[in-house]
Amino acid sequence: GHSFYSMALTAPHRAPSSPRVASAEPRARCARRAFVRRARCAEPQRATRREELVELQDDFSFESSSARVRVTRMRDADVRACVELIVDAFADTPDAKPRAFVLKYLIGATTRRDGEECALVAKSLDDDRVVGFVSVSVTADARAEEKNRDVAVPSDAAYLANACVAREARRRGVGGALVRATEALVLDMGGCDVWLHVRADDVGASALYAKEGYDEVARERAGGVFSALFGGGGAKSSAPRALMRKVIKPGSNFMLS
Repeated sequence: GHSFYSMALTAPHRAPSSPRVASAEPRARCARRAFVRRARCAEPQRATRREELVELQDDFSFESSSARVRVTRMRDADVRACVELIVDAFADTPDAKPRAFVLKYLIGATTRRDGEECALVAKSLDDDRVVGFVSVSVTADARAEEKNRDVAVPSDAAYLANACVAREARRRGVGGALVRATEALVLDMGGCDVWLHVRADDVGASALYAKEGYDEVARERAGGVFSALFGGGGAKSSAPRALMRKVIKPGSNFMLS
């Protein structure tokens, strides 16, 4: 640390004079300034946009009585069940990933607190089991670089990815509940549309998205295909991807742009 030394200063001798009375006005000004500084410090600081998004994501809850699920943000306690769900759901597909890869991705999703991506889980209202998973990102920075510009998602748009449902819970409306929950969260965050990729040969998923109101806006040409799992371009897929979009309200996106 720094040391401060007091020094004895000699000054020329002066005849004693009558003491001056200091003005009270400067003191008053100092007191007012100190009060203003204290008041400013006491004012609550306005949350940043990222903090607002994180709070919205933390508090989000969507319930589907028909599918018997509640959709919320994934918590630390959900990671293990989500790993098993995702690994099993994408097994034997072009989008399959090693267990360690999925675990790393999910741990990152729970610890990342910048508002750019949110992982959602669907839990059964009957026994609280994790039966569905989906992720939504709101900036291009939260997604892997898209190598095919023909099917690129706008950088400021919400992107739905990694949707999957446990085998024993399929054909019960859980997939549709995950899609509608994602749209509800995007609306809360200030978004106006949702984009996604689906493999052209995945008839079931394509039918689900079409039923939920998504329109195909572009399709890859065969031969230049990349997986959409966990954020975008990656391992090659057996079929082209279709880019789909749904407008959920008029206007433009106001999330982090």
